[in-house]
Amino acid sequence: MRAGAVRAGAVRGPLSLPAHARERPRGTAARRSLSSLLLAGFFLATMACAESRAARLAEKARLLAREGNYQEAIAALRRVEGEFGTTSVAQDAQKQLLLYRGLLDAKLKEERRQAKDDLWALARGLFEYRERWKRYPARLAELDPGGSLPSLDPWGSDYLYRPSADGRGYRLQCLGSDGVPGGSGDDVDLVVINGEFVKDLPWEDR
Repeated sequence: MRAGAVRAGAVRGPLSLPAHARERPRGTAARRSLSSLLLAGFFLATMACAESRAARLAEKARLLAREGNYQEAIAALRRVEGEFGTTSVAQDAQKQLLLYRGLLDAKLKEERRQAKDDLWALARGLFEYRERWKRYPARLAELDPGGSLPSLDPWGSDYLYRPSADGRGYRLQCLGSDGVPGGSGDDVDLVVINGEFVKDLPWEDR
């Protein structure tokens, strides 16, 4: 056998790779690790930004609720849920939404009852005016020159008053929170004709 010849069946030793080939896997792994770290950092930064923005919006909702602006507060919290649903602030917002909706419902019921009380007060004033003058006034301003009776409903609109042509009857109306005829719930109209409610609040609001 010639020197240096390899016998058949002999086990060869490990092949020796060039240096640049041996280093390539190590460089690839390093690049992957760096990419993972960058992605993780970007994700954490994005989450921190989302938490911060959600927290500012939730604080705005809290301040609105403190001022009694529950509808605006609810709208702000719904934005927190819709735009930042993966944040911890959004989870807390769900509890606050239940609270603010309950407070809003109580406030609206109180306003509807106040409107009814105002109409009763105006109806009594109209009755007393008719007892004295044998007719109803042409305008509510004639009924109460001193301004002791309410002229605006709880939502800032005028109570509507329309006497009959002969001055022996009248129609008194509140248009509800929307300020337009018709509606239900918060927008329900209240109507008094000649001292009687012909369109009243729902039973649960009385």
